[in-house]
Amino acid sequence: DVIELQAEAEKLDAEFLELTELVSNPEARRAVIDKELVETAKLFKGPEFDRRTVLDFEATPVAAGSDDDGPRERKVNAAWRLDDRGVFSDSHGDLLTSGLGWAVWTDGRVKFTTGSGLPFKIRDIPVAPDITGLVRSGVLAPGSHLALVTRRGKVLRIDPAAVNPQGAAGNGVAGVKLGGDGDEVIAALPLTCENGEAILSISEKGWKVTEVADIPVKGRGGAGVGFHPFTSGDAALLAAAVSATGFVRGNRAVRAEKRAKASVKGSGSDITPAG
Repeated sequence: DVIELQAEAEKLDAEFLELTELVSNPEARRAVIDKELVETAKLFKGPEFDRRTVLDFEATPVAAGSDDDGPRERKVNAAWRLDDRGVFSDSHGDLLTSGLGWAVWTDGRVKFTTGSGLPFKIRDIPVAPDITGLVRSGVLAPGSHLALVTRRGKVLRIDPAAVNPQGAAGNGVAGVKLGGDGDEVIAALPLTCENGEAILSISEKGWKVTEVADIPVKGRGGAGVGFHPFTSGDAALLAAAVSATGFVRGNRAVRAEKRAKASVKGSGSDITPAG
């Protein structure tokens, strides 16, 4: 934890120097604004964002009207759904109105969305303009958290209430900071935050069940915390899953350990969520 705090302090120092440069240097500000404008233009290149009006020069003018409910207003279609493959539609996935949409990428980005910016007329639309490297997406129930698990055995637990949601054109924000070459996000796990909830992590030579309650909530952009200490000769996680009721091995409950506890040698293939 001391190393993580030191790394976070160094990151904040670097951000302070960058912001100080922006405040004192107009050229630096212009460069940042120009870059952001270019990126914004790329996001809105799709035909779904084309708001140009086609003029009919032979049309007959008519008086403006309104219905019994008053002036017409654009309404949000309550039928929008989001599935685990990063697709908005009305046929598969969970209703956006049941919670908060989310998406996670292998490069550590995370996106939360209420669906703002989606057209009223429903058709299949990606959760972001670029879904290359998408790990998973879905709808998070109110009060739930999201855990991002990395190849190097770390986990970042995020409270979505602390992250500003993006509209349909957003490509996500920095979620978990990766550990260098070869590191990536391998799993995105919705957490109910209930007692007894646990995460099963499986590596090349070992496995471990960890208490969700022992994983602290951290702000986005951090490296997360270690929760799967590797055994000798082991260096990478292969998979991770979560169960609100813990895990069992055969008919016996598997004890959920603190995150600092060592992993267990073996495949873990016979461990399943408790029924």
